[in-house]
Amino acid sequence: MRKVGILGGTFDPVHKGHIQMALEAKAALGLDELRLIPCHQPYHRDQAPHLDSQQRLHLLRLAIVEFDGLMIDDRELARSGATYTVDTLTELRQELGDNCSLVLLMGVDAYQGFERWHRWQDIQQLAHIGVMTRPGFTLAGDTVLPSYSDVQDAIDEHPAGARVLLSLSAMDISATQVRAQLAQQQIPDTLSAPVADFIRTNHLYGYHEHSIEKT
Repeated sequence: MRKVGILGGTFDPVHKGHIQMALEAKAALGLDELRLIPCHQPYHRDQAPHLDSQQRLHLLRLAIVEFDGLMIDDRELARSGATYTVDTLTELRQELGDNCSLVLLMGVDAYQGFERWHRWQDIQQLAHIGVMTRPGFTLAGDTVLPSYSDVQDAIDEHPAGARVLLSLSAMDISATQVRAQLAQQQIPDTLSAPVADFIRTNHLYGYHEHSIEKT
């Protein structure tokens, strides 16, 4: 069965932590491909992304150019209004068919609010849920999820329905931190060179210096 991972986000901007997380999840689950899906406007956020959709999409293309197995799916950028994951998964299931294992990847912080997502019960019928640990976040209360090694057969052999915990060595980076550094006229090492160059030359996120500074 073909295995496709899905990692959504605003990617505002995309940084090395996003890419490392995607690559590690892909390797851990043995995915055939991993689709990065930039969203237009997440329904759970009141504030719009700092860059428009096409700028964020261009940065994402620059960030993944050297990595095999990572793809960009820009379908959500064409939608107006709020972006709902269940709609994207429904479209993907229709396109890929039932003989495809879909794994929706999300961070621990997002998972802890998962049952408040729009039509969350339908989501778990459309895809497996891969919960990625990140520095500073743990599952709340007595929530226990099996590790990927315990449910790998389910992901290999079934299109949807499993929940799995992925312990990744993800870098402790947030897009909020990156934007703050850029506003302070610093280009952090947490941005890849092509992404940093585009931000510098186009004066994005309040960055106006003529040379790249490392922090």
